[in-house]
Amino acid sequence: MNEPQAAFVTDDAGDSLFSKLSSYGLRPTWSRQKVCEVLDAATDHPDVYDIDAAVNAGTRRVSLSSVYRILAELEQHNLIRRFDIGDDRARFEKISGKKPIHVINRANGEIIACDSSTIEACLRQVADDAGFELVDFDLNLFARPTQ
Repeated sequence: MNEPQAAFVTDDAGDSLFSKLSSYGLRPTWSRQKVCEVLDAATDHPDVYDIDAAVNAGTRRVSLSSVYRILAELEQHNLIRRFDIGDDRARFEKISGKKPIHVINRANGEIIACDSSTIEACLRQVADDAGFELVDFDLNLFARPTQ
């Protein structure tokens, strides 16, 4: 069954995930649009079940397998990042300019994205001192509240 094509929707900056689909050869379907809208609007780091629930909040349905497939496509094209915080549920976030460092609260699972510019400079220096050029890094800090 062919899905109807959706009209392109972009945010003010023209930086929506959905607006980037055609440049990666992905058809702008309604289900892709809905998944992209959820990820664009996310202020936290949703897992697949959070995304599925948000996508299916209306009357039209998208199967969970389609949500998984769309997330895999977006990840394959480096439009979103998947990461694991140790609770057996992958979390997702839209990739934008700077790579954040995540502080994961072990007490409640809350994920806080922090500015990485200071630590990135330190990591570059460590790599340089060892005779390497830093090309990428992935850093998640697992912490407990101090009080």
